[in-house]
Amino acid sequence: MLVSLALLVRQYYYMHASLALWNMSYGHTAEAQAKYWWRIEPDVQWSSPWPALFNLTVSMDVDLLLPRYTSQAMDEVAASSKNYSLRDWYPHWEPHQELLRRIHPAGRLWSLVSLGRYSRDFVRMMTRQFWSQGILGYEEILLPFACKTASIMQPTGLLRRCRFAAFFPGAGVQSVQTANGSRLAGSWFRYRPYISCSAFLEQRQRREGGCVLAHPVKERECIADAIRSSRRRAV
Repeated sequence: MLVSLALLVRQYYYMHASLALWNMSYGHTAEAQAKYWWRIEPDVQWSSPWPALFNLTVSMDVDLLLPRYTSQAMDEVAASSKNYSLRDWYPHWEPHQELLRRIHPAGRLWSLVSLGRYSRDFVRMMTRQFWSQGILGYEEILLPFACKTASIMQPTGLLRRCRFAAFFPGAGVQSVQTANGSRLAGSWFRYRPYISCSAFLEQRQRREGGCVLAHPVKERECIADAIRSSRRRAV
């Protein structure tokens, strides 16, 4: 069966409501136990045991932690330097102009959401002030927008500003990489092109004293084989 490109685009777009859908289905069971919720897509690879990454973020007391932020103003400059229109460079700005109308282009941010840490308070805020009000958008833009513009209700009943940070430097936002120096390599985290499994494994082996966070690595079987092989050598 042939599926139109427009339908595929719509389906991909609304996949970015997955955080809302997960919260509606399972959030009430996890709410009491978790301070943070992590969402990690299968094509994100980390060269060390996952707890090592979680430990790197312990000092980041923020509500929203995403890979790297880019502003609309930065995209405008990058697009112009390559003779692209902004729409061709990053097409998601245009459908969100009404949502973003009160924010200067330098303050409008987006980030990949293939890896993210979300505070329980942030998800509650998103539920009350956005999702339950029918306000949806592309998560790459909506989540940073929400944290920049909304306040979070504390258990005391007082409001506080939403706090956000990134794994890697960008748009002047504090980052895990800056806090931890060379322990976290970010040049391998991107939208495209794909990173081959062999390239990731080679980079992981070369990276002494630090860790590699990579995306997108699609060859899952290759990664599984490498893990099994290392376990056999350890035995």
